[in-house]
Amino acid sequence: MNNLTNEDQSRMDYIGDGVYTLYDGYGIWLHANDHRDPTDRVYLEPSILKALNRFAKRMGMEGIE
Repeated sequence: MNNLTNEDQSRMDYIGDGVYTLYDGYGIWLHANDHRDPTDRVYLEPSILKALNRFAKRMGMEGIE
């Protein structure tokens, strides 16, 4: 992911704690420590993101819709 286009950069955000997000039009990539050369990457498909939100809500985290 070393050659990020302007479109890629517009779909990328730093969310804190060394985590960057990138939306690819379907799911969300989480990149650890560096958005261009991450140490780790996780892909969240829509169903997994939904499950993660359900978990956070069940755990009583505030601000989860």
